Amino acid sequence: MQTMLSFCQEFPEKTIDPGDVLIAEGETNRILYILIEGEVEVLRGDFRVTTVSQPGATLGETSVLLDIPATATVKALIRTRVHVIEHANEFLQSQTDIAYQLARLLAKRLSGVTTYVVDLCQVGFRD
Repeated sequence: MQTMLSFCQEFPEKTIDPGDVLIAEGETNRILYILIEGEVEVLRGDFRVTTVSQPGATLGETSVLLDIPATATVKALIRTRVHVIEHANEFLQSQTDIAYQLARLLAKRLSGVTTYVVDLCQVGFRD
């Protein structure tokens, strides 16, 4: 199975400087970004959800897949390069290996959140 980055070589690159916003929470652009190098933070409001620095990581996939405005802001922590996929729905529908990798990633995230919520609920019921 090819890696996400190997599928994206033909797509344009964008460089963002530290502090610059790549995706703004609430915006609607339907663009998928693939991290080439650098590090970004993902924010919901003023709360940092996570940082991402893994080459090949996808950014903006929730908005693209659910056809909704961005659910978080993505901001560069250091100089960062990404591939820009403007017709993301068509790209994902035509690349089954990539769609499968993305489905696995989203399933892992869902599993982690579910475990976290269950742990919170169990702690709440103990008190």
